[in-house]
Amino acid sequence: MILTVDWNLLSFPLVPEAVRVAVEGRLALLWRFLGAARLREAVRGQALSRSEGYRVDVEEWTFTYEVDVATGSAIVKRAERADGLE
Repeated sequence: MILTVDWNLLSFPLVPEAVRVAVEGRLALLWRFLGAARLREAVRGQALSRSEGYRVDVEEWTFTYEVDVATGSAIVKRAERADGLE
């Protein structure tokens, strides 16, 4: 299963496309490494399927996200630049 990244909670145009692509690539690699199919099977039928908040850094950006195992999506909650601009 492929991980999708949900950027809808952010002001999407503020994050450069090259950075978005890098974030999506890193999250997809992590998803494969964790064995997504086994994770989905483990939470099948359970009400709670979202992870705690995690963080990934790409270039001067820091992203906070959750993973929804049931839907196979990462929900990006926050994006911050090192210089404080969002």
